[in-house]
Amino acid sequence: MGVDKAGKKSSRFKFIRKSTLRTTDDSTTQEPEAPVDDIDDNLTPAPEGTQGEEERDLQDETNVQDETNAQDDTNAQDDTNTQDELPCQDPLPIMTESPRDESLRQDSLSILTESLQEEAEMQSMPSSDPRAQEFAGTAEDVDRADSPVEDPEVTLKNLRETFQNIIDDKLANIPLRLIDTHSGILHTSNDLEEIFKESEEYQRLYENLLSTSVSKLQRKVNEFFRYAMLSHKWASAKDEPQFWQIKGSVYEMDAPREICKLQQFCTTSKREGYRWAWSDTCCIDKTNNAELQESIISMFAWYKESAITIVYLADVSDISQLKDSQWFKRGWTLQELLAPQFIRFYKQDWQPLIDSSKNHKVELLTILHDITRIDTDVLKEFQPGVDNVKKRLSWVGARTTKKIEDIAYCLMGIFGIHMPVMYGEKHNAFVRLQKEIMALTDDLSLFDWLGESSTLHSYFAAHPKCFVSPSYDARQDSASSKFEFRLLKTSKRITSGLSSSALKFVKDILSNPPHGRFIANGRMSMPFFVHEVVTLIPNQDKPGTFSYLVKAEGLSELEVTVTRQLAPLYGKKLGYQIPHRANVGSESSSTSGKHRL
Repeated sequence: MGVDKAGKKSSRFKFIRKSTLRTTDDSTTQEPEAPVDDIDDNLTPAPEGTQGEEERDLQDETNVQDETNAQDDTNAQDDTNTQDELPCQDPLPIMTESPRDESLRQDSLSILTESLQEEAEMQSMPSSDPRAQEFAGTAEDVDRADSPVEDPEVTLKNLRETFQNIIDDKLANIPLRLIDTHSGILHTSNDLEEIFKESEEYQRLYENLLSTSVSKLQRKVNEFFRYAMLSHKWASAKDEPQFWQIKGSVYEMDAPREICKLQQFCTTSKREGYRWAWSDTCCIDKTNNAELQESIISMFAWYKESAITIVYLADVSDISQLKDSQWFKRGWTLQELLAPQFIRFYKQDWQPLIDSSKNHKVELLTILHDITRIDTDVLKEFQPGVDNVKKRLSWVGARTTKKIEDIAYCLMGIFGIHMPVMYGEKHNAFVRLQKEIMALTDDLSLFDWLGESSTLHSYFAAHPKCFVSPSYDARQDSASSKFEFRLLKTSKRITSGLSSSALKFVKDILSNPPHGRFIANGRMSMPFFVHEVVTLIPNQDKPGTFSYLVKAEGLSELEVTVTRQLAPLYGKKLGYQIPHRANVGSESSSTSGKHRL
């Protein structure tokens, strides 16, 4: 089997070889089917005399192919080896290729090669070549033809909805009321939408929605609703124009006394190119509690989104007087300095403080830093947040507000916190603010303060002024350095008998103390604080409890309640203070909320 009558190897290998090569070369071209008569002829075995020549041809072809494969293509070699190792079977008829088939195959190869070369040339052409543009245009036409064509009515409807959404979003982020600087009329946000839709700009955009980009719609809407904000120190409430007093144009009013300030503000805004203006005196209906609350919570964002903030300094006639202005001593004006991107300062005669049409906040950056002690990078690009809690609270420490609650409310925007506005809660407003801050951050500088504690929770400060000279900063003087040195010596005595692993644990606790957190019944679990105890006296007013009156360096006199009995300490004895330092304020005990930090 597998050997012909002359004892030679069958020529079926030539058939397989030629068929494989042709399939590889013409994989993209389908050969025409041969007629039935031709197939019958091709199936006729070749004469025996030609088989020897065919074997030699096959051998020569295989040798050449093997040399080529060894250099360039190992896969083709594997195919050859696989074919050579086929098990011997009965001889198969030899398939020969007729001259006509050969001609058709060559023509197909020629056409395919020319097509591939032309496509490669088109792709390599520069985009400016007309032929390349024609080729690309044809491809785009094909893709466009394949993609579904949207109904123009549907497209227009979607664009109208998008346009309206842009308007709604803008109105949702501007003040509830604005003054038209052209007419002096106070308008609500609903009025503003109607005025915009009656404008020529709106009509032009609406009629050309199909040819107008969304970004252009947003830009035009923003330009129309640009507004100026007034920042100033209030006079007495009876002298400032209130919402209920605005009946018509502010330009036609002659009372109250400070109406001239509002009129000058609107005139200046109009001269600077801003149609809309906002003042906290008359643009808020303070009898409407919901509107008042929304305005206070949103005020920081309104200043931030304003096109310009005009700061009126009623007590400044020269730049040398700037540092003494009352504007820098009011609580609300802090956010009015930090939030706006663009500020202009005006003197008491409504002339610019400096001769510059640029951003005065940038032009006077060094002077503003010297007055406020706020870092220049913060002044330039302020971001609300709960990082650097102690520093942010210290900014308002020397400022005052007419209402006690406002010292907390004016800080909500600084920390990015929203909480209900409840006038009448007095000092509890600042405690609520500290609770909100604590819920959002692990920054322990919230407890780094000196002064009066809150009557609600003594681990909270009663006023931001407690953060102006925090205990951390006070320790930088020479007396505090001596205390730190004594504390270092004492800590060495505490840790001298500890193993290396226990010592590492103590160091980790001191360098990265656990975060404070609230627990039940108004109590709070405190991190590990270390203070040098001077006296420790049992509290006689609370017999039967482990309550002590403590005096410690760096703290006011305080009362602590612990979980076990401590030995009294009636004087400053450095050798006997170690256990108290280890227990006061430690995480192993919870304070009752009546101690002071």
